[in-house]
Amino acid sequence: MNTELAKKLLVIDDDATVSALVEAYLKEAIAQAQVQVQKAMSGEEGVQKALAWKPDLIFCDLRMPGPDGFEVIRRIRQFGLHAVAVLMSGCAEQEILELTQGAQKVGAEAFLPKPLKAHEVHFFVNYVLRMLTVSRQLQDKNQQLEKQFWRQRNTRKRSSGSGGGCKMKINGCKRI
Repeated sequence: MNTELAKKLLVIDDDATVSALVEAYLKEAIAQAQVQVQKAMSGEEGVQKALAWKPDLIFCDLRMPGPDGFEVIRRIRQFGLHAVAVLMSGCAEQEILELTQGAQKVGAEAFLPKPLKAHEVHFFVNYVLRMLTVSRQLQDKNQQLEKQFWRQRNTRKRSSGSGGGCKMKINGCKRI
């Protein structure tokens, strides 16, 4: 896997203005990184795009017609998609804790109250992109180590199959 692959970000929001604002924040936050951004205007469209496109990061509105943000994330998780998910919604200050807990229950990593603040989006997105890069680097290293392990194991099997090995005993080495 190439750690330099473009990161894929999906914005799911029924309000085109908010969707465009989130997209602008995302593009501003990740100006140096290779990214692709797609948008969905409903929960159902968001689920379909997420499952087909497999984004790395999803920003999803909580309150939409049709499946709400909780249901969208729940469905995505049921299909085994492990994108980082952020739910967002306009809410009163006293609702933030409850909505954050609800977001975590369905498998979202965060809840951000609207109106979104550019610096919060920048911080979160840059953090997620760094974690994705590290994760991909670890996957690459793991694959390299597995290949190296199997090469060495196969080499040892071939060399030990020549009949010239010995069996260790307490008193020394005995030919087989």
